[in-house]
Amino acid sequence: MIRNVASVTVWLALTAVLLVAGGHTVYYLLQWEWVRAQIAGIAFVAALVVSATLVLLTHLRALERRLDALVQAAALTAPGVPAGSGPASLAATSTVPEPRPDFAWLRPTGGWSGLSLPLLALLAFRDPAPAVFIPVFLATGVAVSVVASGVERLAAHRHAAVTSAAGGPGVVTRPRQVSSRAAVAVPLGGVLMVGAVIGGLWLTSHYWSAPVGQGTTTLVLEVERNGRDSTDVDVAEAVGRYCVLNSGVNVRFGSVAPVPEGGALLRVTPLLDEDAQKRFGGCLEDAVLDRHQLAVTDVRLAPR
Repeated sequence: MIRNVASVTVWLALTAVLLVAGGHTVYYLLQWEWVRAQIAGIAFVAALVVSATLVLLTHLRALERRLDALVQAAALTAPGVPAGSGPASLAATSTVPEPRPDFAWLRPTGGWSGLSLPLLALLAFRDPAPAVFIPVFLATGVAVSVVASGVERLAAHRHAAVTSAAGGPGVVTRPRQVSSRAAVAVPLGGVLMVGAVIGGLWLTSHYWSAPVGQGTTTLVLEVERNGRDSTDVDVAEAVGRYCVLNSGVNVRFGSVAPVPEGGALLRVTPLLDEDAQKRFGGCLEDAVLDRHQLAVTDVRLAPR
């Protein structure tokens, strides 16, 4: 009971982290707040890794239980095994050694005589310990696994086989009839869906802005300071000049003025549309300045 409650709690927590971190990653990207998006993205990827690990461990435990059950059944039904003998006594009296995996491709090549030297080693003029380039090997395996999974699913969809409930040999039934129209429409629909998602992300994240006219754009900034002896005007000017150079918005720095109730007014030219305001404001709010944080509370346009 306690284990089930703990498992449910862990999955609820992981789901919450995935939703919150993933949502904040997308939100910060749309707000042009790159540092915050990176932090939220790291939390999102970490939660994905933990979730995938838990799923794999669950499947491995289930596979281990199935193997234990098969070993017990084989031990009890094996000929010549006395009644009451279990897997422990069978393993104790067995002289057959346990099979061990033998990865020959990981053995040292033994000098330049090895024929399986990777190209990287030949270019680097040094003799590697393994006989293959491991990252390329693993990446190729992942790619082949993805392709094989797709082929397997397509084959299973077209030719379904039914196995007997008693675990006997499979009885092949009549292949499922798939019309030529469906065979063309399903892959085409998948391609269109993927293209629509990619196009939507590109349209959403692309910068389409342009100056809307001559004039001055005034951004009202709220400055939070934590134990630093600096004025709001100095902080606003430093971050403003930084974002003029690094935000990617074609603006020119104007001036900075204090606000009586606290904060500062940052003036840039020319007039900025909503997209440019969001991008430039995101740079101001996301700027990394030691113990300082800015927030854009208002934007005012003054045409010339």
